[in-house]
Amino acid sequence: MEKIGDVCSHSTSVIKAFTWRFIATSITTLLVLLISGELHLAAKVGVLDIITKLIAYYLHERGWLKYGHRLEFLTVAYCKVREKLTGRK
Repeated sequence: MEKIGDVCSHSTSVIKAFTWRFIATSITTLLVLLISGELHLAAKVGVLDIITKLIAYYLHERGWLKYGHRLEFLTVAYCKVREKLTGRK
């Protein structure tokens, strides 16, 4: 059974994925249009871009939420090295 926090977390991930995809796909579509001069090609690339990257982003976000804590040691190690090199925390 899902907890309320889990539902909000999933919803937030979906909303973030959609808003970012709109921005990123607009850029990709515009670049293809500028390079090729073909609106039809730019639209095809834009649609394919939205589908593949929306799925990839959502899976990355969910994976990070599930397994990201296992990577915490990298953050700790990075902070220790940075502190030794720069004297800053």
